[in-house]
Amino acid sequence: MNLRTAAYRHFAPLLLTDEAGVSRLVDRLERKGFLRRLPNRHDRRALLLELTSVGRAIVARMRRLREMANRRLHAGLSEDEIAAVRTALMRILDNVARAPQVLR
Repeated sequence: MNLRTAAYRHFAPLLLTDEAGVSRLVDRLERKGFLRRLPNRHDRRALLLELTSVGRAIVARMRRLREMANRRLHAGLSEDEIAAVRTALMRILDNVARAPQVLR
């Protein structure tokens, strides 16, 4: 997925929601000036999402914060321990994605 532009359908599974939920979120982010909708040249029914300069700055800041948090969280753990935790958490996320709606 291109970080500069992406289609709605790419975000729904990542956010554990449907396209309507993504649309509501996009509405809010667009009002705040973080992204904009663009026509999709390859599919006239679909729209692409593009981060604005404000949105890109926020993503960059979030990445720096994530890196700082990860350094703190991973302190004292070996690479193997970090990999084991990541694998277990990914399995839990997969289980949630397959769970009935009532569990989400």
